[in-house]
Order: sequence, then C-alpha cells, then structure tokens
Amino acid sequence: MRLKRYLRERHYWGTAGAGAVVYCDATKRVLALKRSQAVDQGGQWTIVVGGAIDSNEDPKIAAKREVFEETQYKGPIKKIDIINKFSDIDEYTQNEFTYHTFKFTIPYEFEPRFNWENDDYYWWDGKERIPGKLHFGARDILKKAKGKIFK
Repeated sequence: MRLKRYLRERHYWGTAGAGAVVYCDATKRVLALKRSQAVDQGGQWTIVVGGAIDSNEDPKIAAKREVFEETQYKGPIKKIDIINKFSDIDEYTQNEFTYHTFKFTIPYEFEPRFNWENDDYYWWDGKERIPGKLHFGARDILKKAKGKIFK
C-alpha cells in the first residue's frame, strides 16, 4: 500500500492521529483545503482535516480540535461517523500507529479562517476534478470510503 510505504519512509509522527472530512448536509459537499507551503506536501489539496492525538485524548475530541485549529469552525456538528481506522506498526520503532478518520456532518457551509497549515479552500461535490494534486491521505480515504462520505 502506497500510504504505508510513504509513512514508513517518513516515519510516523507519534503513535496516533485523527481527522475529519467536513460534510455539509445542505449542499452535499465536503470542505477541500489547499495545504500551505509550510507543511509536507504543500500545495496539495486534502479533504481530511487532522493531525496528532494529544496524550490520552479521545480520537473524536482530537478531530474536533484539529478542525477548529485549522478552520476556526465553532458551529454545530449534526452527526459524527467513523469512516476509516488505519493501523500499522512502525518498522523502525516497533510502535503501533493508528489514524481515525471521521465524517463530521454540519448543517451549512462556512468560510474557514486558516492557520499556517492551509491557504485556500472550496466546497467539493465529489464529482468535478480537484484543481490540483490531491494529497495521498485524501486519495486513500476516497478509495476506502467515498461511498460513506457522499451519502
């Protein structure tokens, strides 16, 4: 699997991560973010807002925190669904790494306010072509869970 190979080559960052695909119930679109040049894979688009889980933090809470940190979204989340759980053993440290991906269903689209990690956005319907290179994590989650995201 390309994702596993990439993460092994780069080493895992910590032992756990969590993120969310932000899905708008009113428009049936997801938030797509363009990663800034200050992060790995800068200039690529993603639909997963996420990062590391803090020590003993619940994955859902971590995903909510990451969505807030990267978009400043404070509105309601109508529904939270787990859409993927990735686990692997880091071949260098022998530590397990786990990443939880959730779908956050929100009532209405919003305009994100960015931190340093992203610098552009649009609301994507899952049909048109994304205007640039798609981040490997977004490609992976779309292969595994597109039917769970756009339903």
